[in-house]
Amino acid sequence: MPLKFWAEVVNTTSYLLNRMTTKVYGDKTPYEIWYGFKPNVDHLKVFGSPCYVLQPEVKRRKLDQKADMGILIGYSIKSKAYKIYNLKSNKVVIARNVKVADNGIWNWEAALIKRTKQEYQIELDAT
Repeated sequence: MPLKFWAEVVNTTSYLLNRMTTKVYGDKTPYEIWYGFKPNVDHLKVFGSPCYVLQPEVKRRKLDQKADMGILIGYSIKSKAYKIYNLKSNKVVIARNVKVADNGIWNWEAALIKRTKQEYQIELDAT
């Protein structure tokens, strides 16, 4: 992960730690103690995964791509959305319409998607 994203790494870490149980609170999370109910963790995805962000129809023309490729770098605190680093525009965007490719990891040095070892091992066993 490049140095320019380390602030996002820290923000995402604190977001996740607030939704995990600790020894201090027993079976409760800090989020649950503050708000009074358990947090929903169904939206959590692998940090740094490649993903595809849907571009709205009003922002694209007929033959343009429907999605831009990006990297998941966090979760929005203000809304139910993800923070995505858009590889095309080199900007951080907040989007809800995101498909995350959990089976790959973005390789920053080579600028390509690297498959996980487990998927690669399954592929080797099948051949």
